[in-house]
Amino acid sequence: MRFELKPVGRTLDNLRTQAGYDPEIGTFLKDQEIEDAYRSLKPVLDALHERFISESLQSDAVREIDVSDFFLTYSVRKKNPNSEKELEQIAKRLRSEIGKSFEFTAESWKSCEFGADGKPIFTEKGYKILTESNVLKYIGLHAEDFSSIQSVEDIEKSLKSFDRFFTYFS
Repeated sequence: MRFELKPVGRTLDNLRTQAGYDPEIGTFLKDQEIEDAYRSLKPVLDALHERFISESLQSDAVREIDVSDFFLTYSVRKKNPNSEKELEQIAKRLRSEIGKSFEFTAESWKSCEFGADGKPIFTEKGYKILTESNVLKYIGLHAEDFSSIQSVEDIEKSLKSFDRFFTYFS
C-alpha cells in the first residue's frame, strides 16, 4: 500500500512557481536548497553541540558529582545479584545530575548571548536551546567562530536559506 499526496486544481501550478518544481530531479528546488543548506551547516551545528557538551561536562557541577558508589557497585555486580538494579538506579541519578549541568550551561549561555534588539537569543531550558530556531541567530552572530569549519560566506548563505523554515532541525 502506498500513500501519496497529489496536488489538485491550481495547487501544482502554484507550487511550481513558488517552490520551483524540477521534474528532472523529482523535487522542489526550495526543498533541495534547504537540504543543501542543512548539509552545509551540519558540521557547524555539530561543533556547537560539542562546545555545549564540553562546557557542561567541564563545569564545577560535574566535578562535584560523586561516582564512587557507581564504580563500587559495578565492581561487585557479579557477586551480588541485586547489584544490576542498584547500578541502574545509580546511573539514573548520575544522568540526572549531569543533566543539571546542561541546564546550568544553558542558563549561562542565555545570560551572555543577546541579539541586536538587546533580548536574550535563547529562550529554552537545558539542551533544548540547541534545538530552538534562535540557534541559527546565534550561529549568524558567531559565524567567525566557525570559520575553521565553514567559510563565513557559506554560513551566511546557508542561514538565509532557512529564513522562516526551521523544522528541519527538530
